[in-house]
Amino acid sequence: MKKIGLFLCITVLSVVTVAFAQKNNGQGIGKTQAPNILGDFKYLQVNNLSIPFGNNGIIADVGDSLPGPLHGRWGEYPAGSDLHFLYWSSFWVSGFIDGELWASAVSNFPGIRDYIAGTYGSHPADTNNKIFTVTSQDGAGSDAYIEWANAVAAGADYVDLDGDGFYNANVDMPDLLGDRMLWFAMNDGTDIYDRHWAGSKIVGMEVQVTAWAFAARAGALANTIFVRYRLVNKSADTIEDMYFTSQHNPDLGDYADDLVGCDIELGAGFTYNDGPDRYYGVAPPAFLVDFLQGPAVSSPGDTARLVLGPNLGVKTLRDHKILGLSSFSQYLSGDASLRYPGTQQIARFYQLGLMHDGSFFDPLSRGAGGNSTDDPHYWYSGDPVSGTGWLQYSGDNQYMLLNTGPFRMEPGDKQDIVVAFIVGQGTEALNSITKAKEISKFVQKIYEANFKGPVAPQVISRSGEDELGRQFIDLFWDAADYVAQRDKRTWGEQQFEGFQVRQFHSPVPTDSVNGMNNVATIAQFDLKNNIGDLYEETGQGRLLKIRAANNLDSLAYSSPDGAYLHLRVTEDAFTKNRVRLGAPYYFEVVVYNIDHSWIHENENTTRENDWVLPFPNALLKSRATEGANFVEVIPGADENLSYPVFAQADHTNGTSGGTVLWEVILPQQLTGHDYEVSFALDPTLGIFWRLTDLTTQETILDRQVVQSGGYNFPVVDGIMVRVYSPPADSSKGIPNGPEDRFVFYAGEALIEKITPPWAEQFDRVNVFPNPYFAHNSQESALTAQQFVTFTHLPNQVRIRIYSIAGKFIREYNKNDVSPFLRWDLKRRDGKRAASGIYLAHITAPEFNLQKVLKVAIVQRRL
Repeated sequence: MKKIGLFLCITVLSVVTVAFAQKNNGQGIGKTQAPNILGDFKYLQVNNLSIPFGNNGIIADVGDSLPGPLHGRWGEYPAGSDLHFLYWSSFWVSGFIDGELWASAVSNFPGIRDYIAGTYGSHPADTNNKIFTVTSQDGAGSDAYIEWANAVAAGADYVDLDGDGFYNANVDMPDLLGDRMLWFAMNDGTDIYDRHWAGSKIVGMEVQVTAWAFAARAGALANTIFVRYRLVNKSADTIEDMYFTSQHNPDLGDYADDLVGCDIELGAGFTYNDGPDRYYGVAPPAFLVDFLQGPAVSSPGDTARLVLGPNLGVKTLRDHKILGLSSFSQYLSGDASLRYPGTQQIARFYQLGLMHDGSFFDPLSRGAGGNSTDDPHYWYSGDPVSGTGWLQYSGDNQYMLLNTGPFRMEPGDKQDIVVAFIVGQGTEALNSITKAKEISKFVQKIYEANFKGPVAPQVISRSGEDELGRQFIDLFWDAADYVAQRDKRTWGEQQFEGFQVRQFHSPVPTDSVNGMNNVATIAQFDLKNNIGDLYEETGQGRLLKIRAANNLDSLAYSSPDGAYLHLRVTEDAFTKNRVRLGAPYYFEVVVYNIDHSWIHENENTTRENDWVLPFPNALLKSRATEGANFVEVIPGADENLSYPVFAQADHTNGTSGGTVLWEVILPQQLTGHDYEVSFALDPTLGIFWRLTDLTTQETILDRQVVQSGGYNFPVVDGIMVRVYSPPADSSKGIPNGPEDRFVFYAGEALIEKITPPWAEQFDRVNVFPNPYFAHNSQESALTAQQFVTFTHLPNQVRIRIYSIAGKFIREYNKNDVSPFLRWDLKRRDGKRAASGIYLAHITAPEFNLQKVLKVAIVQRRL
C-alpha cells in the first residue's frame, strides 16, 4: 500500500480537487485532474475483485488524494477485505501524423490527463459524459435500460431485438457482456496548455471503454475483470505506426516489494512477490494482465476474428490478423535508466520495448538469469516459479507496460483492444503466479469462444408421498438440448459432458456461508462416451475431479421434442435424515463441459479412458446464480392443490411380464391424447421401445433402450413414461418383445383429483416437532431462527396459542394455499416464550371446524 507521505506534496492541489468533487455529489476525481473534466467514477464489484473506474480513463485510485481511509480507493482483493493489489491503471497511445510523432495518454504518474470525459466534440460539462451501468438484474423498461439510450447516442452497443434499427428501452437491450457492465466515452480534448507532454496536440482520438465482470465467487471468472478499449479516429488525419499501451502501477499489499515479469506465450504481464508480504502475509496474490485481443492489421491470407460478445457474435475480417503482446517494459521512479516518461519520445521508446534513450534493454546486464537468446523487447520473460530464465532481481514500486502494435488508423477507423485483469492467489507467493496463469489460460479459452458458456437448465420441482406415506422431492430438467448439443451450448471446442445436482444448506447459492459448508453434490449424470474418470493437475499431484458414471445414454435423451431427466430425492444430504414435510430444501442442476483439446490420457491409471485436465478449474460449469436452475422445494406445500394422475398402461398385446407406468409431470403440456408403447429389435441396440401419439400418429420417442431403474426416463408431452422389462432368464416373466403393446389415455390426467372433504382431512392437522427440545432438525445452523410447524392446514385458518394456565400468547391468521404455518416460539411482544406446555386452538371458519393441540417446548440456553 502506498505511504501517506506520497500525498503530502500535493495537499494544496488536493483541497481544490476535493472541493470540486464535493460539487459532484462527493464523487472523487484524480489528483492532477484538468479543470474541464466532469468527475465521475463507478465500482465494478460483483465478484472477488473491486475496482473503481473513472470517466477520465483512470482505473483505481479515482478517489480524493487527501490522506485518509484507504478502503475502496484502489483495486481491492478480496473485495471488502481492505487489501489492495492495484494502485492504478491507465493507457497510452502514439503514432505518426504526417511524419510527426504524436502521443496522448492518461496516467497518474506522471500526471497526464490528455483525455476528458465524453465523445469528441461534446461539451465537457454535458451530464451524459458519465459512466453508464447495467446489470443482469435489469430488464426491459428499467431505469438502466432507459438511461442506456444516452449511451447508445454516444456510441455504445445494443441488441436490436425488434430489428428496426433503433434502440427501444422497452424492447431492445444493452449489449450486456457480464453480470455488471460499465461504459463511458472520453476524447483527447484536454486544452493544449494543460497537456503534460510538450508538443502533444488534440487530434480527435475518442476512446470508448467497456468494463465487465461475472457474479462468481469461485473459479476463474471470480477473479477476472475485462476491459475493452475501442479507439475511434474522429480526426481527418491518418495515424501511422500506432502503438497502444496498457499501463499499471500494481501494489500487492506492500508496494515496495513487488516484482514484474511477462509470459510471451500467454501474451501477459504480471506482478508478484517472491516471499511473504506484510499485508497479505505468507500467500500474497499475483496480478496478471492478459492481452486477449489486440488491434486488427492487414495480413494477406490470414483471417481475424473480432470477438464482440455473445449477443453480437464474432466479426470476421479476411486478410487480417490480430496483434498480441508486441513488447513488455517498465519504468521505475528511482532508476535513472528507466526514468518516468517525461516526453512523447521516451513514452514511444517504452512502447517499443526499449529503454528511455532508445537503446535495448540488455538481458545480460539487467535483472538476473538473462542470456543472449532472450528477446530484449519482452523484459523479464523467465519463470519465477522454477527460478529459471530472465528475472527481475529485486522488488520495487513497479510501473509495468504491456504494448501492442504497430497498426494504422484512417479517419473513421475503429480498433478494439481487450485486456483481462486477473488475480491469482495460491498457497504462497510464487504459487500465486501459477494460479494466475491457470486463470489466464482458462479466460483466453472463454474469450475465444465469445463467452458462450454452459447454460444451466430450467429445473422443475414437485414433492409428494410414496405408497408408505414417506415424503420425496422430484427434480426434472430437459436434457435433450445438451445431449444433442443442438443449441450450441459450448465454449469453443468444448463439449457437454454431464450434469451434477447439488443441494444447498441455505437459500444462498454459495459453497460456504459464514465459513460453514453450504453445498453437497447429491447426484451426477455423466454422458456415456469414451471419457472415463476425470483428474485435475494441481501442481501437487492429480486429484480425481469427476468419477465416470456413464449413466446418460445419448440415444435415450435426443428427442427433438425434449427429453427430461428426473431425480428423486428422499434424503437430506446434510442431516442424512429422510426428507421432512414442510422443511425447505434448495437445489441446483449444474452443467459441465470439457474442452477435448485440453485433456490428455492419464497414464497412471489402468483404464484407457481416464483423462487429465491440465490445470484446476479447467472443467467449465454453469453458475448457481442463473435463476431458474436454483429452486426451493417444500414437501407438502402443494397438498391443497389438485395434483396429477399416476397410472398403469393397459397391456393390449403380447405375453411379456413387463409393465408401463405413466405419470403427469408438467400438467401445462398435457395433450389429452391416446398413446402406445411398442417394441422393436435392433442388431446393435437389442430390444428398444418407442412412444407413439395415437391421436396424431406421430412417433414422439424412438430407440429408447432404458427398461429398468427408478425414474431415469424422458418426459414428453408433460408425461413421464416408465418402461420396465423382466431381465432374461428371470422368474418374473418374459422380457418385452416386438409383439408387446401398451396403451394409455392421457385425458384421464385432465380430470382434477377430488380432494376429500375437510371434515375427514382436518384430523391430519398437527404440529412438529412436538415436543420441541431446544432444537428443530429443520432449523439451519447458519441462522438463529427457532420454530415449530403446523401442518395439513386448509387455506383459511386461525391459530391462537395459550399457556397451560390460559394466558394468551400469540395469534396467527392464514389465508393462502400453503398447508404450513410456523410459530417462531415468541410471544406477541416479540420476546421468547418460556419453556412449558402450550395449547394451540386451531379454527377453520370456512368449514366450521376446530381442534386443540398441546405443544411442549424446551427452550435452549442463549
